[in-house]
Amino acid sequence: MGSPRDSEGQQGEGWKRTLFAVFVSQMVATLSFNFINPFLPLFIVEDLGVSDPGQAAFWTGITQAAGSLSSFVTGPLWGGGGGGGGGGG
Repeated sequence: MGSPRDSEGQQGEGWKRTLFAVFVSQMVATLSFNFINPFLPLFIVEDLGVSDPGQAAFWTGITQAAGSLSSFVTGPLWGGGGGGGGGGG
């Protein structure tokens, strides 16, 4: 058995591993959600049958904006759900 100081040291360093795991998973999620961006206009034209380039650009813009809009709307709801009081004070 180790001393209490040893167990505190091991427990105290666990947050770094957790932070790294969260960082890596967040980066993978962000990259995977954004990986479709260059291919979305091709999908809209070829698979959805939109032939007009103006309409393809319009629907590409709508689908691109949907993710940002949903983050804008739900961000304050998720931010207030942390239980920390928020607002820095």
